[in-house]
Amino acid sequence: MSKIIFTCNNCGFDNPENSSKCNKCGIYLSLTISGGLFSSDKHVINFTKRWICTKCGAKNIDGNDKCHSCNLKSNSGWFDL
Repeated sequence: MSKIIFTCNNCGFDNPENSSKCNKCGIYLSLTISGGLFSSDKHVINFTKRWICTKCGAKNIDGNDKCHSCNLKSNSGWFDL
């Protein structure tokens, strides 16, 4: 399993995986807003999920199969939390 971080879309701070609020600005990283009588619930995501390369330390967008900086394959160098 890789080290995952949630980068706040409001202030850019890197938070630990599964944080509910940003540790810097306090914004909720993920929340559901009730829609009301005639509209459905809306799920708001205020973070970008990333993984950190163990070889060079670069932050990569979740879903990339290799590091954008050093080309390390995602399954050959990720580290566990």
